Amino acid sequence: MDWDDIRFFLAVARAGQFSAAAARMGVDESTIARRINSLEKSLEVRLFDRQRTGSVLTRAGERFLVTAEELESQLLKVQGELSGADVEMSGTVRIASPDGFGTLFLCPRIGALKARFPALTIQLVPMTRAFSLSKREADLAITIDRPSEGRLVARKLVDYQLIFMPEIYGPSFSRLECSTAVGQLEAVRSGAGIGVLHDYAAQRDRQLQMVLPGIRFDRTYWIVTHADVHGLARVRAAMDYVIQQVNENKGLFKRD
Repeated sequence: MDWDDIRFFLAVARAGQFSAAAARMGVDESTIARRINSLEKSLEVRLFDRQRTGSVLTRAGERFLVTAEELESQLLKVQGELSGADVEMSGTVRIASPDGFGTLFLCPRIGALKARFPALTIQLVPMTRAFSLSKREADLAITIDRPSEGRLVARKLVDYQLIFMPEIYGPSFSRLECSTAVGQLEAVRSGAGIGVLHDYAAQRDRQLQMVLPGIRFDRTYWIVTHADVHGLARVRAAMDYVIQQVNENKGLFKRD
């Protein structure tokens, strides 16, 4: 049994589709299919039922998923114990975050991390409602709620502030709704109206003026990793860098 085949199996099991797993692994779909066929042949069982909406684990696939994740956890644990001695930091770290934090705060600062570790690949991805660290969809996540389930390691990153709009408008108030923080920022900048904006994004823009400063909503960002990857040197390096950048810029997130 080839460990690489198991990695592709985990990718399909977590993505639910061969095509999505192929995109995530950076290969074509035929490679995924070939790897799954190889694994199924070695195990002498069918692991997936391919349907129009995706690929569903068979009962045998569900049983094998437990074993595959246990193997993955053990390998990650060993890698974490050994990687601390690596001279050159390499590999990939996938960071998921809300679009406001990722685009407006982290992106302008991520170049320094790349300069520090040139062989390290950093992937910044948006946080979706269905996002799951347990499914290894990222190595590191910035969340607005502290996770209460799963084998996750979480620590408070920083408090931040927003204007709390429900206290401002009434039933007849004209509203414009936008699902992203970046979109909200651009809408307000264009004169669409008053918006709920993060202090760290709005206060640096001279085109914007704070209104109703007494009405604020305090929230918290948490930085989270899965227990299996928490000890990996590359993940620790990325996490320490994010924490350092936030600590050096706390004044952007919350005013006294």
